[in-house]
Amino acid sequence: MGFVRVLSDDHLAAYVEDVMVHAGYRGSGVGEKILARLLEEVSSVANVSLFCEPPVAPFYERAASG
Repeated sequence: MGFVRVLSDDHLAAYVEDVMVHAGYRGSGVGEKILARLLEEVSSVANVSLFCEPPVAPFYERAASG
């Protein structure tokens, strides 16, 4: 259904590279669940960052505030 990829040193920095969800599952909450799980895993990392295209920024903003 989907996956996320992150690069991290497990201490100072984590960089989210991809959150990919199969087109048939988009809008069903799969991406939010995957990203929430990732954020749990890197919760001890000081800085979590990503770059994204403007059309998908609201997705990440919702996840960061949730």
